[in-house]
Amino acid sequence: MTGTKYSICKTKTGKTKKEIIEGKKKVCYKKKGSSKMYVKSKGKMMGLSKYKKVIMNMIMKMKMKMKKAVGISRKKRRSKH
Repeated sequence: MTGTKYSICKTKTGKTKKEIIEGKKKVCYKKKGSSKMYVKSKGKMMGLSKYKKVIMNMIMKMKMKMKKAVGISRKKRRSKH
């Protein structure tokens, strides 16, 4: 058996299938003998649904940090008056 166990997904027209996740285009891969789709993340294959969950969790954590930072600065401004 030559090559890898993953192959690039193709659309009906023969173009590579790409999924847009948070503004980034990611190429979709399939494992031989399976219909599950994968994306390459940091040189490793990761399931598409798992990748989406990881990205969404990262974004939520960043938003919470931003809200806390803004909340702290607002409290400081209010306490000075």
